Amino acid sequence: MIPKTMDAAVFRGPQPNGGLPVSLENVPLPAPGSEETLLKVLACGVCRTDLHIVEGDLPMKLTPLILGHQIVGQVVASSSPEIKAGTVVGASWMGGTDGTCKFCISHRENLCDRAMFTGYTRNGGYAQYATVRTNFLIPLSNRLSPEETAPSLCAGMIGFRSLRVAEVKPGQKGRLVRIRGLGTIADAYSVLLEM
Repeated sequence: MIPKTMDAAVFRGPQPNGGLPVSLENVPLPAPGSEETLLKVLACGVCRTDLHIVEGDLPMKLTPLILGHQIVGQVVASSSPEIKAGTVVGASWMGGTDGTCKFCISHRENLCDRAMFTGYTRNGGYAQYATVRTNFLIPLSNRLSPEETAPSLCAGMIGFRSLRVAEVKPGQKGRLVRIRGLGTIADAYSVLLEM
């Protein structure tokens, strides 16, 4: 049974005098749109970008806001018949694009001028449930726990995308250059994602 409300860590903007920036609140369960999937959040990592938002380094785009863009979740309901309830998936910073601009058409959607960002321009995963764009879900294997997987859904995605752009194939050796700070995370993607 799907509840009507959920607990969420809600951010309403930077607080003066060191006040608590996030409050635990009971809020309505988000209803997935026609191209979205509802996830039961299993884990959500904390990223430095979350702290930039809380500290006011990035302007508020959505108020109130549920932060968190390193989501590991279990599918509750999906707009896609191929994504079955119970499937474990990930959602990252890139929460959607327009799909039509020159960047999207050339597979450089990370540069889209109308991109949406999970936990910044759309609510994220510091909650019991979250809605995400179905076409931005990341299928995950069950080899690692949600808590181990969640932190890789940000910096790890950078490493993984770099491997894809460089057209590195699974098992291929000799072409990788270890990027300081990302090498181990990029290597872990052979375990995390079904390639």
